[in-house]
Amino acid sequence: MLRKIKIISAILASSLAIGITGIPCMASEELMCGADVSSVPAYEKAGTKYGYENGQKEDALTILHNYGVNYFRVRIWNNPYDAQGNGYGGGNCDLQNAINIGNRAAKLGVPLFIDFQYSDFWADPSLQNAPLQWKNYTTSQKAKAIYDFTYKSLDSIIKTGATVGMVQIGNETNGSMSGMGGLFDGVWDLSTGVAEGMKSGCNAVDAINKKYSLTGDKAVLKALHFTDPITNADWYAEQAKKQGVNYDVVALSAYPFWFGHVSDLKKAMKKIVNNYDKKVVIAETAYPYTFDNHDDSGNNIWSVNDMAAADYDISVAGQEEAMLDIYKTMSDLNQNSETRGYGLGAFYWGPEMIGTTKENSKKFGTGWANQYAKSYSASYSGENECSSWDNNTLFDNNGNALSSIKAFRAMRKYGWSWKFSDAAFSKIGKLSTDKTINDLTIKANSAKPVIYVPSYIKYNWEDYDGYLALSGGGSISQRSVSVYVPSGAKVTLILAGDKGSRTLICSDNNGNTISKRKINSTSPETVSITNTGKGQNLYFYSERNGINLYKIETSF
Repeated sequence: MLRKIKIISAILASSLAIGITGIPCMASEELMCGADVSSVPAYEKAGTKYGYENGQKEDALTILHNYGVNYFRVRIWNNPYDAQGNGYGGGNCDLQNAINIGNRAAKLGVPLFIDFQYSDFWADPSLQNAPLQWKNYTTSQKAKAIYDFTYKSLDSIIKTGATVGMVQIGNETNGSMSGMGGLFDGVWDLSTGVAEGMKSGCNAVDAINKKYSLTGDKAVLKALHFTDPITNADWYAEQAKKQGVNYDVVALSAYPFWFGHVSDLKKAMKKIVNNYDKKVVIAETAYPYTFDNHDDSGNNIWSVNDMAAADYDISVAGQEEAMLDIYKTMSDLNQNSETRGYGLGAFYWGPEMIGTTKENSKKFGTGWANQYAKSYSASYSGENECSSWDNNTLFDNNGNALSSIKAFRAMRKYGWSWKFSDAAFSKIGKLSTDKTINDLTIKANSAKPVIYVPSYIKYNWEDYDGYLALSGGGSISQRSVSVYVPSGAKVTLILAGDKGSRTLICSDNNGNTISKRKINSTSPETVSITNTGKGQNLYFYSERNGINLYKIETSF
């Protein structure tokens, strides 16, 4: 993976001159490292058992979360059932499905990104049918119905204890939504009802924020979703601006095999941020790990002939590289002074949609569509179709995780590791000013030199031949090391007393003690502390006598 190696090399090079090695993962703090898990319950009902790479079985949402997923996306259709109550397939994603996923997500501490499609079944650039109940509504009636459905659905989800962080007002709404716009009247600029519907959905989210007093970083974000990020998304954002839609985020579908090159995606996102002052999120992305088909229905991607671009190998490693490049692009957006903080993250679409059977498609809705979907729209064949996505998933056909799933963890910033050495090289005296490198701060030490050397010195860290001196009598203002630790993350230190038993203090930014740990000897030992509060800087220093710190890292 040449691109990834270059990225890490550049980061290391920036650290050499100051002698502190920080090897971060590639994404920025609080990036949404998400997955759309809408079909998980349907697969589980059909008997699918998901597992880790080693085959150990576990709840699918827990597996994804343990591999680094910190956000779940869930689609909602109004009524994906025929008159007899038979589901159309695609996970049968009604409101109750979202509530059930929300309950499970809440137990993991994971927020939801709700995808309202304002349809009874799939909505995309070629299909934007209104729910059957709304079929004969006027534009204004649809706008009111969108408000009511959005508000009542969100209210129901939040009441059950789930956290909703972002809401999508329509799915891939390239000029059409819920039976309105270009697919139906040839007018694509959102002016014939689409913008009105978008405004209603956004107003409903605003009302939910007001009801639950959700403000600041707790407020639910409002997103509009477009495809073709390089060619058309900017134009649709311009139309939303002209129509006066008040929203927060431009959500994009960005599949590397369809939209083109990641370098062009970065330019397109930067343009959207600069032109419209909107945050951006990749609402959908994926990449195939094989061209093999795992069930009785064809796949979206059969061969390179189905791909507009093939910048990555068709392999598990290639899949991982494609994921990492999408996140590196988002991270780069946040590193630019003009667009810092505007890149929210990305969501992998359909990681769970492995091969299935026609019978399970009919009975449980595991396939793309089944025989009952034709009663809703003639666009569907009336056949019990299987998965068309089984070569883009993050699980193999036995339900076990592919190694590429570990990319989620690599996407999260602050999986950092710093190691210190004072051996066999020029020692630098005490610091006159604080040093901050990769969010690690070494406080200026007025009493005893803080010692470090360039990281290109070759050594084996198992020998513990170097350390950073945390002198006795420290505090958060001096003789301390601090590092930003996201909520729920763990910080691990390898350290020893300089002359035996010592006490390590961990405090917050206000000097409040979070933990005290006894360091029992001069032999290095490991101490781990989990941040159970909000994301914050944690400070480490010795209560009285000196402690030698050999390594500090944060991880999820």
